[in-house]
Amino acid sequence: MTIKYLFKSLIITALSVALSSCLGKGSEETEVELSSDAQIYSISFTSKTDSNKVLPSTSFTIDQLNKTIFNRDSLPYLFHVDSVNLNISGVSAGALSKIVINLKNPDSTYTWNMKDSVSFSRLTSIETTAADKKTVRLYQFKANIHQHDPNLIQWFLLAQNYHNTNTIDTQKTVLIDNRFFTYFKSENVIHAMSSFADNGREWNSETISGLPANTRINSIISFQNNSISACYALDENNNLYKSLNGYFWTQLETQYPLISIYGKLPSAIGDFAILTAIEYEGVKRFAKTSDFSSFEVMNIIPNGIPMSDFASLSIENPHTYSAKYIILSGGTKEDATENNQIWLLQENRNEIKNVVIPNQSGFDFHNNTLFWYDNTLYLLLRQQIVVETEDNNDEGNNEGGTGIVKRREGEEIYENVLYTSPDYGLRWFKTGENQVLPEEFVDRTKTTIITDDKNFIWIFGGVSGTQQISEVWRGRLNKLIVN
Repeated sequence: MTIKYLFKSLIITALSVALSSCLGKGSEETEVELSSDAQIYSISFTSKTDSNKVLPSTSFTIDQLNKTIFNRDSLPYLFHVDSVNLNISGVSAGALSKIVINLKNPDSTYTWNMKDSVSFSRLTSIETTAADKKTVRLYQFKANIHQHDPNLIQWFLLAQNYHNTNTIDTQKTVLIDNRFFTYFKSENVIHAMSSFADNGREWNSETISGLPANTRINSIISFQNNSISACYALDENNNLYKSLNGYFWTQLETQYPLISIYGKLPSAIGDFAILTAIEYEGVKRFAKTSDFSSFEVMNIIPNGIPMSDFASLSIENPHTYSAKYIILSGGTKEDATENNQIWLLQENRNEIKNVVIPNQSGFDFHNNTLFWYDNTLYLLLRQQIVVETEDNNDEGNNEGGTGIVKRREGEEIYENVLYTSPDYGLRWFKTGENQVLPEEFVDRTKTTIITDDKNFIWIFGGVSGTQQISEVWRGRLNKLIVN
């Protein structure tokens, strides 16, 4: 029996030695190589004090070449949080063996345990160490925050008395071929001043040919189709005139009697079309045309739509596919009464559908000006207000001040106020203090407002009481300034 158990023991011992030898050999041949990749592949922030959840929706760019981390879209004006929860990941989970946080004001450095909060406003750089505990990478961190109120409109007076006449009956400005033209009628003669579109300060008196004295100044309208600009006008007899440069005008014969030009018709298929009102077999109808040489006759024009002296906007809201409208305001209807409503015109299956916006605000749309800016409908309104606090024109109590009171508490005055509408004229909201017009902006109606491809708002002329105004103002939202 002893020999039998001894034999079994020897066999077990031999197998154990052999197995141990094999395992030892395998471990020597298969060594685990730790990653030397210290790159940060994603980073995000959250904060309990970020009540508007701005940080989770902010994308931070990781520039591996320049070793920088930053947000391309600036955080809101005056944005501030004291501490944030930081989430960083490397090439794989747990790939980074060490993360060092560097702060400023005061300067400090510490190894982050991947749990504690981090001071967002003081964060300057993040140093990562790869899993091999040798490879180190330092990222500079920059949180871009709007330093100026992005919703502030800064206004500048560019020109005064630029057409220098006191006998103007009416005026309108259009943009054609990279020049502004202000057309006005004085002593039954059509005149014009022009300025380059990137200037607005220097104006030249121009000789205009081809426009008769009975031209309806308010009917002058310009269009841009690809690289070609064209300007059109109607006279009191509904004759049509065209100019390619603003100086020389020629009369055009039209296929049907032309009554009104409503504006460029936004289209889902992108074709260029101008919407007009024509007389067809004794009935007033909408019609489309690209150059007034031929017309596509459409549906009958509804009752109550303005036929002359209206203001027109062609808008396409990129955030709403179906929002492709011509907006009409003011003007005179066929029965010679004033239109004080807003009309939305839209093409649908070769018909022009219309929506009349009820004037719940009680605003005077006949004399005040709508314009489309920052994908928002604006209204420049002349409004009577009551002065809440007394306003001096300078520091009257200081040495050298006059102390003249410009506005007395309780006094009723008129001034221009900007309103915006989120639903194309149904509701109106007064803009904040960051979008008020300058105190020097004399209250007025019947202005021309043009917005250009550089995000400028241009305000030309207008009427204050019985006085025609000869001024050019320009403004722009801070957030739309492109360096």
